[in-house]
Amino acid sequence: MGDKRVGWIAADDLAAVSAQVLAEGPQKHARKQYWLSTEVMNGVEAAAEIAEGLGQPVESVVLTPDDLVAQITSGAMQMPSYVEANYGASILEWVRQTYDGRMDFGATTTTVVEDLTGRKPLTLREWVVRYRDSVLAVGAQAAEGSPKE
Repeated sequence: MGDKRVGWIAADDLAAVSAQVLAEGPQKHARKQYWLSTEVMNGVEAAAEIAEGLGQPVESVVLTPDDLVAQITSGAMQMPSYVEANYGASILEWVRQTYDGRMDFGATTTTVVEDLTGRKPLTLREWVVRYRDSVLAVGAQAAEGSPKE
């Protein structure tokens, strides 16, 4: 998405909010929509947070949507085999709309995680520290040319 900033949320927080909503049921949550961004960053900023969390350098590769499509089309980059084709196309469309500004509303943060769970959300850096071993293992596999699927 070039240098566009987007909202981020840790999967842990997404799961916690989902569990809370399911546990409390439709009487409390029916017809409600929750935006769950807890941080807003672009790829360079995210790489810096990941580097801080790992305590080692992390390179940021900034691509425009056209660059990304060219990488995928040429075979230089592949979608994981578990990504169904239509879902993959929707990811690319989201990247395009973010890059051209149609999704700028997504570059906002909310307090939904804290409001619903009663705890502070994880930052990207905190998430990286918590899952450091897994992050490093996936990075090592990617460096060897065999991304984990």
